[in-house]
Amino acid sequence: MRASAVVEKAGIPTATLVCEGFSGQAAAITPGLGVESLPIARIMGHVDGQSAQELRQNIEETTTAEVIQGLVKTPSTMRTSHSYRENEIAARGSFSEINAIFEEKGWSDGIPVVPPTLALIAPFLEQTPDDPDRIIGVLQPSGSAATIRNVAIN
Repeated sequence: MRASAVVEKAGIPTATLVCEGFSGQAAAITPGLGVESLPIARIMGHVDGQSAQELRQNIEETTTAEVIQGLVKTPSTMRTSHSYRENEIAARGSFSEINAIFEEKGWSDGIPVVPPTLALIAPFLEQTPDDPDRIIGVLQPSGSAATIRNVAIN
């Protein structure tokens, strides 16, 4: 994945071979590599769990077409760092509503979270002379900007 990201950034199209079971993970880490998306060519099933004939058939039926599709597309563009505004992250709603949103979006493992409301993050922000939107780093794998406000929220 890292090598494909470097090549894509250089303007050369790629296709990354990924076993089917890891395609979701591959897509999730791509932004942290500095590109919006990398073309992924799935190898169906698990390589070690297939006969040579089954593997050949799966590659001919799925993987080959996905490799070709990746190689004829325009390379991914660089992802720019994004800084969230106050109203994009601070939570609104009841404790249960917020936890339901976190669960629905996959932001929680099911353990209740304390919603990052404006009232709860304000005392943190009062302790620093810095602008809450000052960028202090980059969050991986999303490539989003880490700000004083992000730290308070998290």
